[in-house]
Amino acid sequence: MNGFADGRYGLAALPLRLGPLTLTPAYLYYDSGKITLNLSDGTQETVTAELDKVAMISGAYSPAAGLAVGGTLKFTTIALAETASASASHYDLGILYRMASGLSFGAASLNHGDYIKFEEEGDPAPVTTRAGVSYKTEFRPELIGSPDDISYSDIVLSADWSRTAKESSCYQAGAEVNMEMSVGVMLSLRGGYLFDRDDEGMTLGVGVRKNEWNFGVGYETSKNLSPRFPVSLSLEF
Repeated sequence: MNGFADGRYGLAALPLRLGPLTLTPAYLYYDSGKITLNLSDGTQETVTAELDKVAMISGAYSPAAGLAVGGTLKFTTIALAETASASASHYDLGILYRMASGLSFGAASLNHGDYIKFEEEGDPAPVTTRAGVSYKTEFRPELIGSPDDISYSDIVLSADWSRTAKESSCYQAGAEVNMEMSVGVMLSLRGGYLFDRDDEGMTLGVGVRKNEWNFGVGYETSKNLSPRFPVSLSLEF
């Protein structure tokens, strides 16, 4: 995804289902773009402002019907202005419970582990706690279109809370409408809002699923910055 200025990030992941266990190796990178440094000898040099790389391995296990627990190990390297770097290891933990009624409850605790140290002293990672609830229900396709065009439809409503250490709590809510089209394509329309955040606000998205392929595009607004346009493509096998 391309975002602010010439910054960009990307994620590649490969979920592997092994019975009740799912393992997912993944790789994430973030490139904040270029900046110009004024050196002490009076010259200038253009460097990458920040480059982050994260190798991850995630595991999820379902010990009982409707219940799933999981965790992620993350190995991070951060380079600043091509002059300073730091490496650290962290882990995340989470739990999800789905009820037959369509309600789901989840919670997670993120970024436990090493301090991020560039020189002598380090800073703790931004430990974050999250909790949320969602509700999924089917509804008659004729409410949104012709039954000849839409064979199935459902809606998912969600809301969650998150708090990063030493920061204020944040809230967000969203909805997703899924429609199975007569041509064999699953169309998803998404919308949400992140409250009380200067750099985030309303989000919109469209997803198209055909057999094992899934394509998505989004639009993310900001109160103070230019909008972002994330794009994703995935293949299930």
